[in-house]
Amino acid sequence: MTAKVEVIAWWLPEDLKDNPALRDELKDTPWRALVASASLHLHEFYNKCHDEETGHFCTDPHHKDIQGNPQKVRIEKASPEEHKAAKAKAKAWIRIAPVPDAADVKRGRDAVIKAKRGESHGGSPEQIAQQRQNLFEEFGGTKKGYVVDAQSGIKMHWTYDLQENPNQYPVFTRGRIFTAHQGGRYILVNLLPESFPSNRARGSRTVRRENLT
Repeated sequence: MTAKVEVIAWWLPEDLKDNPALRDELKDTPWRALVASASLHLHEFYNKCHDEETGHFCTDPHHKDIQGNPQKVRIEKASPEEHKAAKAKAKAWIRIAPVPDAADVKRGRDAVIKAKRGESHGGSPEQIAQQRQNLFEEFGGTKKGYVVDAQSGIKMHWTYDLQENPNQYPVFTRGRIFTAHQGGRYILVNLLPESFPSNRARGSRTVRRENLT
C-alpha cells in the first residue's frame, strides 16, 4: 500500500484540517497521530531558544542585527490565549493573500536562480527594516510591544534597538506566504512575522496551492 504524503508547511498537526494548502480528500485524516512525530521533526530545526525556560537570555549566533552584529535576546513565551490568537491571525492573513500573477511567477523563479548564484533578492537593509516595522504594526505589535510567533508562541520584535525593544525580544524574520517559486514577493500582504527557527523549519514548503506548476 502506498501512502499519500501532503506538504503541511509549518502548520501544527492538530490544526491541519484548516490548512488552505491541504487537498480536500485529506482533511478528514486523523492528524493527531502525527503530533508526536511532527514535534520530533521540528525539534531538529528549533534552536535552544525555544526549548529552555521562558524568560531566559539567549546568545545564539543567529541573533544578529541588520549589520550582522551578534545580539543577546530574551526568550519569553506568550500566553496560550495569545498564541491561539496569533495562529488565527496568521491563518486569516494566509487566506486573504493575493495570488501572484504570471509576471510575478516569472520574476520569482528568476530570483530563485539568482539566489542560487549568491545574489540577494530580499531588499536593502532599510527596506527589510521598514517591512518588519509594517508587519509589527499589522500584527498588533504597536499596542502590545511584541508580536507572537504563530508556530512556537515566542514573543518577537521588529528591531534590536533597545529604545524600541526594551525587553530584548528576538527580531522576527519575514516569512513569505507564497514562495519565490510561486511568484511571492517581499510585500506586506505576502509576509508573516516568523521566528528564525520557525522560518527555517518551514523552509520553502507551501501554505497555498496556487502557482505550484
